Amino acid sequence: MSYDNACKYLAEQYPIEFVRWLLGVEPQHIEVLKTELTLEPIRADSVTFLQAENQILHLEIPDREKKQNIAGCIEILAGLRFEKDLIRNFLREDIMRESVIYQDILQKGRKQGEESLILRQLHRRFGEIDSSLIERLRGLSAEQLENLGEALLDFSNVADLIAYLEQLERS
Repeated sequence: MSYDNACKYLAEQYPIEFVRWLLGVEPQHIEVLKTELTLEPIRADSVTFLQAENQILHLEIPDREKKQNIAGCIEILAGLRFEKDLIRNFLREDIMRESVIYQDILQKGRKQGEESLILRQLHRRFGEIDSSLIERLRGLSAEQLENLGEALLDFSNVADLIAYLEQLERS
């Protein structure tokens, strides 16, 4: 049997543990109630309800785009507790790559890498760089950092860097 996402799998296979983790309480009795949704305008493949004492947890399995984002969130949360190999056994990497969360993390990592490389290059070429210039560099977008990485090959002194940053700020 295939499961649409890890949340649904965990809720259906380990309902007591799932409720304990989600609500932080020790459930006495759990009942799994599964429903398939076929009516428009509902945009979900299925709904799972977990009835626990006086509460009903509602897990709605949404359309593909939302599934990818949910999968990205689940991977992040799972990464706080479990080993990478265990997580990969449950979550497909191709779905994770399409997640906006995953893309955002990649973009931030790429920007940090570009900042680090440019700062090392500037330090090697011109020595100690003023902290105010470093802060201005950190405010640049990934694309601006890429362009700076090429432009700094033509810089002969720190004044060229300052002029370049001032030109960016004017445009």
